[in-house]
Amino acid sequence: MVREGGIEGLEAVPPQQCEHNHLDARSLREDNGLGYGGSYVLLLRNYQLHRIRIGRLGLLTFREGFYAYFGSMFGRGGLRARIRRHLRKKRGREHWHIDYVLRYMEVEAVYILPRKDLESRLSRRAVERYSYVEGFGCSDRRGDRSHLIHLKNNAEVREFARLIVSAGFKKCRPVMFSKGRRC
Repeated sequence: MVREGGIEGLEAVPPQQCEHNHLDARSLREDNGLGYGGSYVLLLRNYQLHRIRIGRLGLLTFREGFYAYFGSMFGRGGLRARIRRHLRKKRGREHWHIDYVLRYMEVEAVYILPRKDLESRLSRRAVERYSYVEGFGCSDRRGDRSHLIHLKNNAEVREFARLIVSAGFKKCRPVMFSKGRRC
């Protein structure tokens, strides 16, 4: 359930000293936890209707608009490595469900929360409020219905962004993860 000021069940985390709660180039170079594990959200933009075959999920239809994908990474390389993998232009074989759709959608923004695993809690709350793609990206998380939601319009995008920022996520531009840049 969505309530004023956040998503029920997610405690608000006070924002860091970054203006507008965004991470800029300087803060990404400083101690920011990107080399560690944590949670992330990819805000994706789909410019046209696509029908995409997604592994065992089969052929799915993706409408125009925005999508938000919830993930986490606690392995080698941390958040920086995982997000860079998602942003790569050259793609090899698909490994995760998100790999299939990234060929067709543009990453508009990345939201990160170092050192905390809120992937399931956030996705479980989000599917109560927004439309979602059943079974997408959550085969490793028992009880989760989806890790990909569809945001139908700009108002939903703004509302969703406010909600995840209120949960402590910081917004980054995808360019901050480019190879050669120190994040």
